[in-house]
Amino acid sequence: MRSGCHAKPNASLAAWTHINELFDRYGCEHAYLDVGTNIGVQLRKLYEPSLYPSAPVHRIFDGAFGKGSRCRVCAVGMEPSPNRRSRLEELQRRYTALGFPVIVLKGAASDCDGTVRFGACKPPCGDHASSSLVLSKDKRVFTVPSHDVAQLVRLLDWNLRGRPADGGSPPLRGRRRLVMKLDVEGVEGYVLRRMAATPIAGEQSALCAVDSLYIEWHEQNTHLRLPKRARAQLAASHAWFAHRYMNASRHRGRPACRLQTYELDDETAIGDGKPWPSAWIPAWLPYWLPAWVPLPRGV
Repeated sequence: MRSGCHAKPNASLAAWTHINELFDRYGCEHAYLDVGTNIGVQLRKLYEPSLYPSAPVHRIFDGAFGKGSRCRVCAVGMEPSPNRRSRLEELQRRYTALGFPVIVLKGAASDCDGTVRFGACKPPCGDHASSSLVLSKDKRVFTVPSHDVAQLVRLLDWNLRGRPADGGSPPLRGRRRLVMKLDVEGVEGYVLRRMAATPIAGEQSALCAVDSLYIEWHEQNTHLRLPKRARAQLAASHAWFAHRYMNASRHRGRPACRLQTYELDDETAIGDGKPWPSAWIPAWLPYWLPAWVPLPRGV
């Protein structure tokens, strides 16, 4: 089962270089991988939690990263839709100015590095409009870069381990955490199976290098208009994943897998509407003030 990705050697090399530079610049101790960034609301919940006090994802972020400053949590987003590009570039620019280590990759989550055909909604598009690698007549079709999520997880794990030399014994990650969101509008099966088949030094697979993974499954989603065969394949992947990675018996006779999984579709503030943060506000300030204290913000 393939995602339609046309592989190209070293297609994601520039993106991987930027991620390494992010770790070098900020000395990150943890990482968050936001696969299917959309307009970036989950990134804002990570760094500006007081703006979204009722978001269910806080229990995952707080459990992994604590409730204090997250200036050493490297966040890597991924979004292929050209309709989201200008907003995400603005978000990255403002967060960089605040001292938050964020990079949003332009491209689609896939099972190989290269290019892939991608369907985006025809304007005007709302913030909740879906885009997907599963093409339909109501979407504009683009060819966009694709990134192998399994290799991206391997890169983040390598950075969190202190970049061990090739062939060397990988040092323990200790309390360094990697959290991942997967919301890819119907192709989650491709990504997860690729991750399960990709070995990482010291782990069973790329999936087991992730501490917490929260997923939105789409086999019952009607607005995507998935073909019957695609829905059946996705349902089969969902059942495989639930049996293999959400069952405690999976550890029997195998090395321990640290992965904790959650089926979570956190649509809190899906349209956002929150004002942009001002660059002159200290990055740590929102964490130490209660939610009711007003902060001056940019337009």
